[in-house]
Amino acid sequence: MASRRPPVVATASYAEGLPPVDVDPNRHATSWLWEQSESGEGRPVVRYPAREGWVALDKAEVASRVSGLASGLIAAGMAAGDRVALMGATGWEWALADLAILAAAGVTVPIYDSSPVPQCARILADSSPRLAIGGSPRQAARLREAWGDEGGPVVCIDAGGLDELAEGGREHDRDELHRRLTYLDGNSLATIVYTSGTTGAPKGCRITHANIVWTSTQARARLAEVVAPGSSTLLFLPLAHIFARVIQLTCFDAGVEVGYARSLSHLRDDLATFRPTFVLVVPEVLQRVFDRARRHARGPVRALAFAFAERTGEDWAAVEHPGVRLRSRRALAGALVYSRLRAGLGGRVRFCVSGGASLPPRLARFFQAAGVTVLEGYGLTETTAPATVNAPGACRLGTVGQPLPGVAVRLTADGEVLVRGGNVFAGYHRDQEATAAAFEDGWFRTGDLGRLDGEGFLTITGRKKEVIVTATGKMVAPAPFEDSLRAHPLVAEAMVVGDGRPYLGALVTLDEEEVESYFRAQGGVPTDGAPARDEGIRSEIGRALERANEDVSPAESVRRFVILDRRFSEDLGELTPSLKLRRSEIAEHFRDDIESLYHR
Repeated sequence: MASRRPPVVATASYAEGLPPVDVDPNRHATSWLWEQSESGEGRPVVRYPAREGWVALDKAEVASRVSGLASGLIAAGMAAGDRVALMGATGWEWALADLAILAAAGVTVPIYDSSPVPQCARILADSSPRLAIGGSPRQAARLREAWGDEGGPVVCIDAGGLDELAEGGREHDRDELHRRLTYLDGNSLATIVYTSGTTGAPKGCRITHANIVWTSTQARARLAEVVAPGSSTLLFLPLAHIFARVIQLTCFDAGVEVGYARSLSHLRDDLATFRPTFVLVVPEVLQRVFDRARRHARGPVRALAFAFAERTGEDWAAVEHPGVRLRSRRALAGALVYSRLRAGLGGRVRFCVSGGASLPPRLARFFQAAGVTVLEGYGLTETTAPATVNAPGACRLGTVGQPLPGVAVRLTADGEVLVRGGNVFAGYHRDQEATAAAFEDGWFRTGDLGRLDGEGFLTITGRKKEVIVTATGKMVAPAPFEDSLRAHPLVAEAMVVGDGRPYLGALVTLDEEEVESYFRAQGGVPTDGAPARDEGIRSEIGRALERANEDVSPAESVRRFVILDRRFSEDLGELTPSLKLRRSEIAEHFRDDIESLYHR
């Protein structure tokens, strides 16, 4: 007989945001496009890159393109409530397609542009879309293969598919679009977003227009200084992820100019020419910026300057009111190091809004000292992205902030984080059993573990399903140790193992660029033919392990490690599109390496 789940028993840890900002129940995710505003007309809303530079579109131009494509979708046979699969890289065309689907009362089903054919097939079978849109010919071909002979039409953006759809709607009666916009309201389903599936098969989250509009409104109130009119952001995170998509719609509604980077490989150049005032990031992006800055600090003088800047950042974050000496140190570190880091972000970035995974506090402290405040938040697809967030003037490093206005957070007796508010989704698509299991007494069970301080700041300590139980019965959340180990420049990824084992071990992958830099500094090549077997590399990782063990109890310490010959791969199913570890797949693929940790 299956054991019954424990009831929700709240501890003394409970936090509630400020009263929510009122939201018109008739507003939907494209209402901002059709509303008249007294100021800001003619000001760019969107910029996207082209050969001649950045192309700017104002609100009227965006509305014209959206209504044209929406009419084309209707002319192509898309009925109200029909699903449309959308697969492609982040860009203006993706946003245009999404807005047009929503305006025509359709339901967008985003698919990550890196999703393999089997995952595409599962999503298409579960969501039953009317048609599919692929960004590149390769992605369109992947959708056709996944859909099979019984599937519907597939449109390719790069082959002019959106233009063809819009052209097909040119002669179509626009009254139908107006009718659909009229009866769209908050209760209408806007999107089905499939979870990344770190601990199981992806599930489709049904998110309404009310979820999106309500969450955007509360996020705008909480981050008023960040998303103020006149601000700008450059998007490069996947719009298939609810985090980037909801913040994008928040920006549209707030009058913030939104730009779209060409790709991660062009990001540095795009930041330099677009010059945003804030960016959305995941910790991996900040880690790359930090690592790049550290690699450029070659030579004894620059290396000393970078180390000085790191120490200064730690000291700056440790005091509330820095004295003259510390301010002088920060100014010197700014001239030597921080200014180059800010220039790498375009020169105007004041804030980085971070989500998707836990942010190592050391990174937040370094960027804060450099004059770039990292505002870490927390949420899931099921909470329409943000549930809590740090804000200017209410930021506590190492936490994911306080609840949004109208959102309440509390903990069960075993530390699970529960969320309630207008941001919580409408349930899983075609899965009533999973929906029922996700709720109790109106609270959504996140599956994450955390703690709340006296002022309502939430700290995430791990994932409930990822807790390791050793042979001695000790329960260990692996994330804090993994974050600590990844602080070493040579370490790209780390995963703690040891479920049912006598002690904990770790799988470690290496950062190729840092390894190259290490051997260049050593003036040689790996002593044993491969970096993973080099004695010098192993010694470095061993010392990093010892430092990480200093922050945990002996029962939680990692005793042995193995350096893998390759990094974890999204293509092999070891990482989600948002770069979270899929632990079960990694454990299966590196089974022999894990066994080596327990058999000498």
